[in-house]
Amino acid sequence: MSEFLEFTGERFTPECVREIRYEHVHRYAFARELVSNRRVLDAACGEGYGSALLAQTARSVCGVDVSS
Repeated sequence: MSEFLEFTGERFTPECVREIRYEHVHRYAFARELVSNRRVLDAACGEGYGSALLAQTARSVCGVDVSS
């Protein structure tokens, strides 16, 4: 079934529902207030969805992750 994306191991994607999405978004919403106008390193950022949320208030964001 080629219409399915290959599994990358990413824990959070926009399609996530329920508890994982709720926890992920709220953790970054909390952190977003702490990083206002600061430079941020988002280690183990995965696909970068959280980094994008931090970038809404941070001066700059650098997201890094290990790829296989």
